[in-house]
Amino acid sequence: MAIERITKEELKKKMESGAPLAVIDVRNPVDYGKSKVKIKGAVRIPADDVETRYAEFDPKIEVVAYCT
Repeated sequence: MAIERITKEELKKKMESGAPLAVIDVRNPVDYGKSKVKIKGAVRIPADDVETRYAEFDPKIEVVAYCT
């Protein structure tokens, strides 16, 4: 499995294109709570839980983890 970094602009383009995409918000609870930025449709999963919960996502679609 390849992991690559993308910019927020690239993520925005992917989301606007309508391509199948899952977005995971992995920010820590403090950063998440302080932020006014929330990505519509993103699933909130703490970073420590991503590895065990990754199977919840369709393996045919791209998964993007969002953090600060």
